[in-house]
Amino acid sequence: MTTKVFVSSVSRGLEEIRHQIGTYLTTMGHEPILFESDFFSKTRPYSMVDICLKEVERCHIYILIVGKEVGFKVEEVQKSITHLELRKALATNKTILVFVKNYIKDVYFHEFQRVFRELKSSDYYIKEGRIPYFHEVYKKMGNHSLPKEVLEIVHDAYQEVPWLFSFETADDIKTTLRMEFSSLLESYIELRNKKQIRSIDDILLASERFRQIDLFLNDIRPFIKEVRTYTELSQILKKVQANLKGGIVYYDEGAHILTEMVAVGNCDGTSVYRFDGKNTLHLIAQTGLAGGQEQSPLDDHDSFVSTAYREALSGQLSPLDHEDQPYLTSSMLFSTNKVIYMCHVFAPYVFTTHFPIESLFVSWEVIRLRTNELYTGIMNIRANNDVISYLSLFLRGREDGNE
Repeated sequence: MTTKVFVSSVSRGLEEIRHQIGTYLTTMGHEPILFESDFFSKTRPYSMVDICLKEVERCHIYILIVGKEVGFKVEEVQKSITHLELRKALATNKTILVFVKNYIKDVYFHEFQRVFRELKSSDYYIKEGRIPYFHEVYKKMGNHSLPKEVLEIVHDAYQEVPWLFSFETADDIKTTLRMEFSSLLESYIELRNKKQIRSIDDILLASERFRQIDLFLNDIRPFIKEVRTYTELSQILKKVQANLKGGIVYYDEGAHILTEMVAVGNCDGTSVYRFDGKNTLHLIAQTGLAGGQEQSPLDDHDSFVSTAYREALSGQLSPLDHEDQPYLTSSMLFSTNKVIYMCHVFAPYVFTTHFPIESLFVSWEVIRLRTNELYTGIMNIRANNDVISYLSLFLRGREDGNE
């Protein structure tokens, strides 16, 4: 099976570069998915936007090439197709490579980021407890030589992608692709030799997630003596917290169009409660800014922890009998104007995570209506879901070891 590589950019002004990159990818044995050649056949019974975003979803690697234009805008969301393609790639955890013209990169880092840092450290934003929104930074910039959305695309990419590559010519992009693909292949061969993966798809689809899981397991290994025992739960929670990452969460407005919902920071607090089998949840470990009460009665309707546990129990035949339901699992999300609280029930435990809200792009009414998408979006950032799954296995193993 060939590797599908989606090449995203505005056609105008980059035609020759796009053609060269498509040819280069073909000679390397990959399947380039190019805007002009694949999407505008009049015989296709789908909308242009729908086709583009479905192709992003089925690709293995997403390449974004940013020039001075943004191209056709989708009226419903006032965003370019290129911008929507990037959001789809971010939301579906693709391997992403971003190439930005040198002068655009200079404007972003020397002008935009300078204004961003100045605003972020000002009294107003410190008091508000949030970072500046993109439009607030752009408005304060003196240099408006670039279209607003060009900078916004670069900014969105930079929030999630660890580096942006500069380019002037197609040869610059080809040189970087050769090094990046070589690095992916080396990782694949190393893992294949260890029989940890079966095909190159495995690493292309989950390379960033794998790296994060690997870091997490290396972090907690010193604290685990053997299966079902532990040294200090709070030490493991510190490593869990350090590996739960923030990012931008999107929601689907329909027709595969993704819109920003909220930007959350890295997890800044965790806690673990244990149900005593009667009527109280007891705090047994916490980290960071988590400041829960030592005991939380099951009937306390003001407690997120108790509410989550009651909801988890509500569908059970024997609500308080965990001998019959040893692996009761459930999750709930709560939010305030500054924090997203997530409660994960692994009976008899409740594990809580706190994610600070950095930017809110929609109304609270949308947040309330899209709670499931918000929960799924945070869990899908980097390796968050895997880290929490590993913790649940550890807690269950500890519980089994205590029987």
